[in-house]
Amino acid sequence: MNAYKSRTSTETDPLTLKECKQILLCLLSRSTPTALIIDALDECTRPQELLSELKELSAAMSKLGGACEVRLCMSSRDDVNLTRILTDCESISITPNAVAGDFEHFVNCYVELQCKRGHELGDEDNVALRERLVSSVLTQGQGGFRWAQLQLQYLLDQEVFNPRDLEQRLKRLESGQGKPVLNDAYNQLYTRKTGEDMGEIT
Repeated sequence: MNAYKSRTSTETDPLTLKECKQILLCLLSRSTPTALIIDALDECTRPQELLSELKELSAAMSKLGGACEVRLCMSSRDDVNLTRILTDCESISITPNAVAGDFEHFVNCYVELQCKRGHELGDEDNVALRERLVSSVLTQGQGGFRWAQLQLQYLLDQEVFNPRDLEQRLKRLESGQGKPVLNDAYNQLYTRKTGEDMGEIT
C-alpha cells in the first residue's frame, strides 16, 4: 500500500502493473469473498501484460488456500484473446447473431426517439432515408451497441438537416470494409465538437 500512498499523481506517476498486483493481493487476503470486474480489456494499453499479471495473481492467491475466495469477470472485444493466457477460465462469446434482436430494437428505438423529438428524419418525405439509415447501421454495426450509438449521433447531429449530406455520410458508412472501429467513431464526434483530431492529441 505504500507504493500507492507515495504517488503524487495517478496521471504523471501511475502504478505499475506489478505494483497493482501486490496491492490487490494485499487487499484480497483481508476480505472474502471478493469479485473483480474488468470491463473493456481491449481498451487497455497492454492487455496481454495485464492478463499475465492476473494469472500470476491467481497463482499467488491459490497458495492462500480457502482463506481467499475471489471471482474474476472480464469483458473484451475480439481484439484480445483471453483464453490464450488464462487457459482455465470459462469463456462466453457474444456473437452478432446472439444479440441481433436486441441490436435491431436498440437502433430502431434510437431513431424513433429522435423523430419524436422533432428531427426532420421523421417527416413523411424522409421515410426512405430513415429506413436506409436503420438498415446501414444494422448491417455495418455487427451488434456493437456503443458503435451504433456513436454513429447515429454522428449521422443525425446536424445544425441544419440536409438529406443530401446524410446520404453522403451513409454512402461512406456503407462503403466501409471489415468490422466497425469504435475509436474511429469516437474520433468523428470529437473532431465534430472541437475541430481537433483526437488521434493527434493522444
